[in-house]
Formats: sequence, structure tokens, C-alpha cells
Amino acid sequence: READPGIPATVILPYLRNSRFRAAYESARNINQNDLIRGKTTYDMPELDDLTPDMVLPVSAIDYMKRGVNDYTSGQVEGLGKTERGQVRDMMKDVLKETDEIVPEYATARQQFADTSALIEAGEAGRDFAKPSVRTADVRGIMARLTPAERRAYKQQALETVEYALRNKGDNSDLIKTLAGTPAAREKLELILGPRDWGKLKARIIEEARQVRTRQTIMGGSNTADKLVDANKIKDPFGSALAVLEIA
Repeated sequence: READPGIPATVILPYLRNSRFRAAYESARNINQNDLIRGKTTYDMPELDDLTPDMVLPVSAIDYMKRGVNDYTSGQVEGLGKTERGQVRDMMKDVLKETDEIVPEYATARQQFADTSALIEAGEAGRDFAKPSVRTADVRGIMARLTPAERRAYKQQALETVEYALRNKGDNSDLIKTLAGTPAAREKLELILGPRDWGKLKARIIEEARQVRTRQTIMGGSNTADKLVDANKIKDPFGSALAVLEIA
């Protein structure tokens, strides 16, 4: 791509008057410099103060700008709310639109890349599924704007995150607290699994949590505990819950 005719710097200069977009450019340049150090590119993205109206940028600079905007608007930035994030993304959309008009073949190549990139981004979003800060409304919004393929990638990663939490709990852990300890957590699980699979998982969780509590009571109880406890009669507290997740 670096051999392409290029994009006039005037395509992005007007947007750099916006402090948020400038910050996104800095994020893009950091990504570029890391790639440069690791030998992933030979393109050295100019510093902000070095950009001039007569400069021509390779389309790879626009690629880095897109990555920078994604990185900046996805991170935890003080004072950067939903509205501000949307504004920065909209400015990047305008830049991409102008770029597509100047280099039509870039639009085709970008779309091919976007199909793969979107799947990756959807999977990455799924990793945050179990975080308390991710609300049911957030999950519903994410699912609504994803394509069917992206939705599958999001769901798969979200369920893998839940499965990881299950596999890394001890035998006496309470599955209800681990997996569905709050109304919000239960709503999110039902949303991503669907009513049928959530009903199956909920039933398994309740039963296995009951067994764990019974085990805890017996082990901490009378002298007859050894006679009452038979490990072969108490199921693996995580096995069937994991099976439901794997089926889903």
C-alpha cells in the first residue's frame, strides 16, 4: 500500500483541530511506532507538528488512524463519554469516506479487511462480557449492531470467559455467586444464551450449588460426616454447567 498515490494530508488536517481527534492521532502514531520497531512496517508516521497541507500520506496512514481511533475510543479516557466517543468515530468515518473517493480500490480492500477485523473486534468485546461494568443494555446494544457472524464470535468469547471463571473456582465454590450472583449477571446470561439454554443452565447451576452447600454442611457437621459423604455420589460441581455452555 505504501506505493499507492497517497492521500493529501488536507483530508485529516481539519479534524485535527479537535483535541479528541488529535489524541486519537497520537494513539495511531504509537501503534505505528511499535510496528516500526517490531519490523511490521517501514512507514514512519509523522508527528502531529510535522504535518503540513502539502504533505501526501500513504493510505497505510489512514489504516493507522482507524486503529488509533478504535484504540482511543475503546479505552478508559477521563472525560470521554459516549457522545465524545461517537463524535471521534464519526470524524474517522468522514476521513474514510474521503479516502475511498480518492483511492477507490482502498474501499474494496478495506471492506475485505473489515470483515475479518470486525470478527476480531467482536470477539475482543466478548471478553468483557462478565465484567460488572458491562450492563445488560450494553450487551443488548452490542448484539443488535453485530452481523450474525460477529454475534457468534462475541457469544463464543463471552461464554469462554464464563467457562474460564467456572474452571478456576474450587470444588466448594458456590456457582450461583460465581456465575449468576446478581440480577444483572443473570439478565446478561439469559440475553446471550437465549431463554431455552439459559433455563437449562440455571437449573444446573441451582442443583449443583445446592449440592455444594450440602457438601459444606456435611463436612462441617457431625462425627457421622465421613459416613454420609461419598464423593462418587456428589457430581462434579462444574461439569454439567460447563456442558451446557459448550453446547450453547
